[in-house]
Amino acid sequence: MKALHGISFVILLLAGLSILLSSFDLYDVSSLLGTTGMQVFGVLAGIAVIAEIVTHTKNCKHCEAPKM
Repeated sequence: MKALHGISFVILLLAGLSILLSSFDLYDVSSLLGTTGMQVFGVLAGIAVIAEIVTHTKNCKHCEAPKM
């Protein structure tokens, strides 16, 4: 599960940076990846989001309930 968390976190970082750069017209990632590449990247980002939502409480040490 740790590997899945790491991979999905990296994909989410790349997706976030891609959206940030394209929203300010600083860089168009679709020109680098092409249409098919952007579709694949979008699907991977969507899967990464779902994986993080499902596994977040198991992986995140900050979200654990305090133990008494």
